[in-house]
Amino acid sequence: MIYWLQAQGNLHITLAGTSWQLEFLARYFPALAFEIRPGYNVRYAEKGSRLKWSLLQQFPKITRSMRSEHQWLLYFSEKHSLHGIISDNCYGLWHPHIPNVILTHQLQIKSGMGPAADQALLLAHYRILQRFNAVWVVDNEANGLAGRLSHPKKLPEHCTYLGPVSQFYNHPSPSGQVATGPLLVLLSGPEPQRSLLSDILWQQVSEWSQPVQFVEGRKGIFRVAGRPGLQHFDQLQDAALWQALSKASLVICRSGYSSIMDLVYLNKKAFLIPTPGQTEQEYLARLYSESGIFPYSGQEEFSLGKALASVKNFPFRAAAPRQAFSGFEQVLEQWVAGL
Repeated sequence: MIYWLQAQGNLHITLAGTSWQLEFLARYFPALAFEIRPGYNVRYAEKGSRLKWSLLQQFPKITRSMRSEHQWLLYFSEKHSLHGIISDNCYGLWHPHIPNVILTHQLQIKSGMGPAADQALLLAHYRILQRFNAVWVVDNEANGLAGRLSHPKKLPEHCTYLGPVSQFYNHPSPSGQVATGPLLVLLSGPEPQRSLLSDILWQQVSEWSQPVQFVEGRKGIFRVAGRPGLQHFDQLQDAALWQALSKASLVICRSGYSSIMDLVYLNKKAFLIPTPGQTEQEYLARLYSESGIFPYSGQEEFSLGKALASVKNFPFRAAAPRQAFSGFEQVLEQWVAGL
């Protein structure tokens, strides 16, 4: 979406985010303006029943972060005379006088504590979404990738389905041939769960004999491969990541929605490991498994041998056509024209 906005040529674009987000985005958009804004800094517990409670305990901190984020926006917008704001799941970035939209795929938040809690979260979530002029749902209106998360029984009145998006939209299409490259381990997500999964997977791929590309997903972490055919990278970006994904015979990764959209766009086979306690990822992993799209396993019981055996007979059904990923262009074009 940033690429599309930049291509219009007549827009002055500022990217706002935390320091590590901007460090990442600067590699793709070095010519754009950047502003550091407050972050939420959500952290997940290590194991057991503390996982869901750790998130509940952080709600007051998240609420304070949203207020701080909103105050930052009011100051920044007055200083720079903004004409429009697009917020990617940042709930404090609404403005009472400037056209503003929020991107989300998760209208219905899964609490993991039953239907009553889910309904209470839905009502609370919709009250927050009402602060924005529009809600752009990053999914198809029919046959969506996010299931009930993006298709609750009742929608916000100012809701528009944007279609799925992928960071590889501007890259060449895969060849269409069956990929026969190495196994690709692609790590992401919050700590400490990212590091815990990294240790589990590194030990298991180190004892395996086939080629593996292992992407740590965090800058500055390096592991020494103890066997031939095992490559370790702290991070891969843009063309290097696209190439690794395109060649991979199988991808092992989290069931985060952005990762899912990239996998679907590139038509890749993958095995998913949801972040423990992150109910959205747990729901999506079950949904894709039941739909025959991707198999999955819990983190603690993951076994590389069992995972590789399960993919042999898994159907890997197509989840969305490639043309569905261009829907955002029309929505963006109409929004920009109205500014």
